[in-house]
Amino acid sequence: MTSPARATLFTPIEHKLRRSYYPSWLIHLLGYGLGTANRFSRYPLADQANSLSCRPLFIVSAGRSGTTLLRSMLVAGGEISIPPESNVLPMSILGFPLWQSQGWKQAAQKVINRLEAHEAFPVWEVSMRAAHDAVSALPQAERSLARVVDEIFKCYAAQKFPGVGVWGDQTPLNTYYLPWILRAFPKAKYLHIMRDGRDTISSYLEKGEREGRHNREAMLAKHTRAWVMSIEETQRLERRLQDTDQFLEIRYEQLVSAPEQTLGQVCAFAGIPHHPNRMLQFHKSSTTVEHKYQQHHANLSKPIFTNSIGRWTERLQPEEQAYVVQKIRKWLERLGYE
Repeated sequence: MTSPARATLFTPIEHKLRRSYYPSWLIHLLGYGLGTANRFSRYPLADQANSLSCRPLFIVSAGRSGTTLLRSMLVAGGEISIPPESNVLPMSILGFPLWQSQGWKQAAQKVINRLEAHEAFPVWEVSMRAAHDAVSALPQAERSLARVVDEIFKCYAAQKFPGVGVWGDQTPLNTYYLPWILRAFPKAKYLHIMRDGRDTISSYLEKGEREGRHNREAMLAKHTRAWVMSIEETQRLERRLQDTDQFLEIRYEQLVSAPEQTLGQVCAFAGIPHHPNRMLQFHKSSTTVEHKYQQHHANLSKPIFTNSIGRWTERLQPEEQAYVVQKIRKWLERLGYE
């Protein structure tokens, strides 16, 4: 579903950002610079007028940890709107203070244009026309990046989940840019879904081989670093959040082994009704769409299962197992996986 012609809207540095895991120190340094730049901006990142439609729910994790499964289950309940992942929010937050020299309308439209140009946007199956109109008409006091994002997600909800008032986001890449996202959404709720790093890393390798990427050694190193960084960033986020109702951590293994209980916990955290029967029938729901576009989401067409727990012992070669365990042993022990 890639659109090469539209992808030219991204600069080379944005392309690199979209596909890279920068070290934590650089993310935090850029976040500090972003905060400094925004102090001199005409329009803030965060909503200053308390004008957002809800307290959004950000589902964060390392990739291949079950965020898409969780999204499919939650939206099947019909009480929350969460689109497929988009991978554009960090770039919009970074660029927003710089785009403001062009005026509010141009800066706000650019945020939406970035989403529309992204290769994953067709999976949303919606038009952003209403969002363009809404942000252009915002009164001066309500103009912020957070409000633009709010209008984007409201626009999606109006077309896919009419009448639903709570929206969320499930984009694993966002996990590596949490300092930026927290600046824009300091009052949001953050849900971390954790999975055994060995299964996460091995799942990425299997996905890479299906897609024709054969440098297993490079992929192994990359996704091992990424898993560790995701754990570090989410723990750092939890320490920074002041309100105890802003952060919840669940485990993939819990979700698939005890889905009704785990979903009840998630729904209570998100502030939405729990409909276990509907949620557990996600594979039959029209709101589950990712498997129609991406082969690595093929399991969304099946009922929930536990077969993927511990698959790393089959997917990783002995020397790969030794490498991964050596690199992440500290975290496996600390998190109770080893």
